[in-house]
Parts: sequence; C-alpha cells; structure tokens
Amino acid sequence: MTEQALSASGGTLSAPSRTLLSCLIAGATLVGLLPYALFLGRHEIAIVAIGTAVVTAAAAMRLRGIASFATEAPAVGEILLAAWNAVAFGALLSLLGMTVHWGIGTLLRLVRWLVGLFGGTLSLAIETWSFWGSLAFAAMMALGVGFAAADEQSKKLYPDTAGVRSPFFSLLAEPKRLLVAGLVSAAALAAILIFFDHRSTGFSVALAVYLFYTGISLESLQKSGGGKPGRSRAVQAVGKLLAAAGYQWISSPRTGRSQVDPLICTVDLLAISPRQALVIEIKGGDDEKQPVEWHEASRVSTAAWALQDVLREEQPSLHAQPMLVLIGRRPGESLHRYLRDEHVALAQFPDAKALDRVLSEEDSDRLRSLAVEHLGLKAVASSGTIPALGPPVSRT
Repeated sequence: MTEQALSASGGTLSAPSRTLLSCLIAGATLVGLLPYALFLGRHEIAIVAIGTAVVTAAAAMRLRGIASFATEAPAVGEILLAAWNAVAFGALLSLLGMTVHWGIGTLLRLVRWLVGLFGGTLSLAIETWSFWGSLAFAAMMALGVGFAAADEQSKKLYPDTAGVRSPFFSLLAEPKRLLVAGLVSAAALAAILIFFDHRSTGFSVALAVYLFYTGISLESLQKSGGGKPGRSRAVQAVGKLLAAAGYQWISSPRTGRSQVDPLICTVDLLAISPRQALVIEIKGGDDEKQPVEWHEASRVSTAAWALQDVLREEQPSLHAQPMLVLIGRRPGESLHRYLRDEHVALAQFPDAKALDRVLSEEDSDRLRSLAVEHLGLKAVASSGTIPALGPPVSRT
C-alpha cells in the first residue's frame, strides 16, 4: 500500500490552500486595523498597509510548516465566515495599539506632573512619543498575530481529519441563525456609525470592540478534541507504559482517508506490537463523577474496526484491539454489559496522581510492572513498528 499515511500529522498545506489563507488573513487584518489607523489620525493608509503586510508575511511563513490531512476544500460561505472570524486578530491589534498609546501618554503626563510638584519643568512631546511608541509595540505584536492567525484559520478551514468539514459549515446549515446574527451585527454597526463622530476616539474604540467581539464570537463554533486539561499528560503517561511494555505508539493517528478518519478522530493513541495494534481512547478529566457508559466504548470499538483493514495492508498479521483507558472514572453498568459482549479491553488509573507516578518513574522494571497493573499489558518483543504507508491524500 503506497497511497495513504498513518501518522500523527498530515502533509503540508498545498500551495492553493496557503494562498487562500494568506489572502484571507490579509483582508481580515486590513479591516481589523482600520480603527487603529483612524485613532492615530495620521498616515492612515501607510499604517494599515504596513501592518497588513507584516501580519500577512508572518502568516505566510507559518503556513509553510503547518500540516493537515483534510480532504475537503472549504466552500465560499465557510471562507467568508472564517475571514470575519480572522478580523478579530486585526481588531485585537487595534485595541492593543490604542491601549499602549493611551498608557504612554498617561505615564508621560504623570512624570511631567511629578516634576512640576518639585518646581521643575519638563518639556515632552507627548503625542509624538505616544504615536511612535504605540506603533513600535503594534509592529512587534503583528508578528505574533500573524502566526496565531495562521494556526487558527488553518485548523478551522482545513481540519486535521480527512472528510471532516470546517466548524463554520454547521452555521451555514442554519440559515435562520445566520440571518439573525447578521441582522444583530448590522444593527450594532449602524448604531456606532450614527452615534459616534467618525473622527473621534470613541468611534475608533467602539469600532475596534465591535470588530473584535463579532469576530471572536465565531470561536464558539470550533470544537477541539484535544484541548481538555490533563489530556496531554494522560497520553504521555499511557505512552510511557506502552513503550516500557515494548509497543511503538503515536498519538491522534490519521490515515488521510475520508472514509476512515472521521471514525477514528476520538482515538488518543495507536500502539503497535508484532501481532497486535491497540486502538486507545482515554476517558477522564472534567467528568470524573460520571460513570462511563457503553456508548463511550462503542466509539473506540468502531475506530478499531475502521483501522483494521488499513493496518493489515501493511502488516497482514496485525489485529486491532480497542482499549478504553479510564482516568479516575468508574465503569457504568451498561459498560460492564457491553464489555461482556464486545472485545474491548478496559484499563483503569485510580486518579490523576497515578499518572504523576508513571511520569516521574524512570526504572524500566518498575514501569513494566505499572504497565501490567494499569493496562494489563505484559512486555512483548519490541519489534512492532508504526506502518508508514506513503504520503497523505493531496488536496487543493
């Protein structure tokens, strides 16, 4: 098999995808910087142009190193929503720039007042210092904003799961909700245009807040699977025990196949021995008081089924074994009944402190004992390898 890949990360974004994202970020930054340029009141065109160029250049550099297994090209509606979401980055830069301008001016006025208390005089070009100090700060922040925008928008428009659409797709499927949000946003913008003088500081601040809030509100559409507190630590602890038992492992496996990856997006670890592949999902975190029921185990069982044929194309003798690892959670009655009928392995850590003990342990014999205790895995010959099945599906 040479068409797909089984890996923890995908292939680099294609040139058309990088171009689309760069243009999207450039346009969004231009809009987001308008309040800042109006606030400063001079060199507006140059400020917007230079700021947009710096953010876009930083984003373009970052996009060259971003990988994804996405196979679905975003629709026009998804791109437009992503562009408005990205406006929040430029608006944040506007708000930070205005805040620093105000802070420098306030500090210099305070210094001048203190000098005057002692009978001295201090001549300061406060507006000049505030202007250039604010610009210098905004220029430095623009690099970080470009990197952050590239990371966020690439993850949203090109999710790292083949066959999965962007989080904006769900909003497009609800036109009434989208219409209401658009009308409310239009009404808020109209109020700002009517009640504020377009050359006033209040107008610039209100416009920046409006752009930031309406853009950032779309963040709620993104569903991140790996952002729960402690998840990374749990993956590392379980991986350490797997390695001690002789398994090779990767986290968040992806194949690049649109018919497979949506079924394995909940898999935290894939571990390989000479004859067995463990398809592992970790359950823990915020729901420790809730028992784990059968439907939570059914997902990892489905994932193992989906991976079985993919793995055997590279290593025909491999058997995909689903495993559910519980961190500080107890199995429910429905899960016990499900495990009697289905071949799903169950492993348990009593609490998060057990993870700390694993992560701090360096003795190999002790780690092998912990692998038996927590995962039920005896040491195997460490000759299993993660299948390398070629490059991921290309996409535009």
